[in-house]
Amino acid sequence: MPLGKGPVFPEYAVLSNRMHQPIKTPCVKVCVVDGQTNNCLGCGRTLGEIAQWARFSDAERDAVLALLPARIEALKAAGKR
Repeated sequence: MPLGKGPVFPEYAVLSNRMHQPIKTPCVKVCVVDGQTNNCLGCGRTLGEIAQWARFSDAERDAVLALLPARIEALKAAGKR
């Protein structure tokens, strides 16, 4: 295929398109992790979840998102947020 006429590797085009799509994120740009709970005081995610976020499937992200309100409430109850 001539240069500029499309991807040489079609599977890369699919991956590339997926990488450029915005993903849901609970990040509020307050990146401080509580040492006791290992949860971010801003969004409630763990360091592991933050590190893997872009690699998670939509279902995995949705599962974590469902846990966050309770984590945030626990941080508030402990006076950490």
